[in-house]
Amino acid sequence: MRASDWSEGALFLCANRTARVSGVSAAVWAFSVSGYRLLYRWLDAREGLPVDHALVTAFRDVVGRIAELIDLFARADHLLGHALNATLSREVLGSPKRNRSSPMSSQTPDLFGFKPAQGDLFADEPARNDGVGVANPEAVRARLLKLLAEARAAEFRPPWNERTTRTIQIVFPQMANWLPHDEAEQLRFAFAQEMRRLTDAA
Repeated sequence: MRASDWSEGALFLCANRTARVSGVSAAVWAFSVSGYRLLYRWLDAREGLPVDHALVTAFRDVVGRIAELIDLFARADHLLGHALNATLSREVLGSPKRNRSSPMSSQTPDLFGFKPAQGDLFADEPARNDGVGVANPEAVRARLLKLLAEARAAEFRPPWNERTTRTIQIVFPQMANWLPHDEAEQLRFAFAQEMRRLTDAA
């Protein structure tokens, strides 16, 4: 076996352009992990083997598994995007709103239904960020600038593997929300420019 290059959803498993297999999408053929093209390398490792029923069956199985991975990654990215854009407030969790005018009594159940509930150590402070917590702007700024510097230092492709790159592209704009508006916009714009440059260079 010596597979030819992929073309229009099909490729030949033999160098003399026989044993044609079809139904291989461009996404499956190009799928890679950390720069390692899975299907191409799988075929390359089997060069010289006879193209029999067992090999074709194994080939079809690998193609199907890669297609499933692509679908799972897409679903994970979709869910991650929704999770990052959602606010984990008390309402979303189904918890009753806290009445700050009257402190919790010893018989008031806590968030998990246990009694007595622990008193609120910060009852006198105003609510912050819908109960989600507050990030440290300095730490956020340092992290974003580090990611931007890594992207600028790369020449031909993003410095992270494909999955990490997709995650960073989703997380970066969300993390910037913790910074002042103008600064956040500048960082988002600069990062988007670098990612476009690397995409065009790939």
